[in-house]
Amino acid sequence: VVDSTEIYLKTYYKTLKEKGYNIKILNFKDNEQSDLFNVLDYPYYLYKNKKKSNAIDLINGIANIITYNDDEKSDPFWSISAANLISGTIIALFDDAKKEEINLKSVYKLLNKVNEPFNNKDKLTEYFKLKDDNDQAKMHANPILSYPKDTRLSVVAVANVKTSIYLRDFNNAPLGKSNIKLKDFEREKQALFIINNAKSDSAIISILINELLYSRIFNNPKCNILISNLNSLDFINNLDEFLQTSEHNNVTLFVNIGSKKLFSEKYKEDSLDNLELGKTVEIKNIDENIDYPRYKKIEAKNYFDLDKYFHDHNIVNDVKVDIDDLLNKIDYQINELEKMEKNSNN
Repeated sequence: VVDSTEIYLKTYYKTLKEKGYNIKILNFKDNEQSDLFNVLDYPYYLYKNKKKSNAIDLINGIANIITYNDDEKSDPFWSISAANLISGTIIALFDDAKKEEINLKSVYKLLNKVNEPFNNKDKLTEYFKLKDDNDQAKMHANPILSYPKDTRLSVVAVANVKTSIYLRDFNNAPLGKSNIKLKDFEREKQALFIINNAKSDSAIISILINELLYSRIFNNPKCNILISNLNSLDFINNLDEFLQTSEHNNVTLFVNIGSKKLFSEKYKEDSLDNLELGKTVEIKNIDENIDYPRYKKIEAKNYFDLDKYFHDHNIVNDVKVDIDDLLNKIDYQINELEKMEKNSNN
């Protein structure tokens, strides 16, 4: 349930508890009264459990949401390239990082390595260069890292700026260490309430909903999803496809779409035909006694350290500095400066 006013939480919390549901609350309004969600947790689970193609689909969805740009006048080249680079970086982390290092901060820090020279290029390019040509991470990232320097750096800058937006959420909202496990929705009675606060929350919520919809591929227990204001959220990648198949997936979807015009601008027009317009969810017996989770803000202190990775794998910088040559160049510059000074005095 996406519930900005907490009205659905206060209406159904007690009933769900009595029926044995494990209730999770993702609270963007007060992160000290929230469970925790890591956007990379579920795709990482799939990746490590022999569902790599499914995980990569989800990773691409995450990257597309992070880089989503609703400005029709902007060149899509930059957002598409940035999304491919982010996808490649996440896949690489799934292969090389420790579990506790799987977070958006690792993505951000790894992308920043493009600014550190290494072997006539940079550390990020060198890292992907080490991978096999048929490696999925390399296939996503390498085309971008092969662009001319100015273009390459510009794409990385877009990817970093887009990712940094969610680092702010990551530090101030519950994204650091996940105890909301979407894999648990495959087999247990779960209820998840998402209390959203502002537009800045919408991408994370879109990613979570996208992952929750995707998880329906692997199970078929009855599921109800309620989104109180769909148009306040960024684009949800799989929504059109999900609306086509929700009946077969044993899912009841309640959506307040707000403006039909805004909905049609983001999604296929015929998707409206798959929504049973006029459905209502009854609000009654509001109970203020909610047992909110008590978690203090957790910031991930663990992140993937590329320098340590290079050291552990004996990756060295082949570009050696010739000290004698460097000293000669310095002497030459000093002599030139002295000549200029004499000329100016004369």
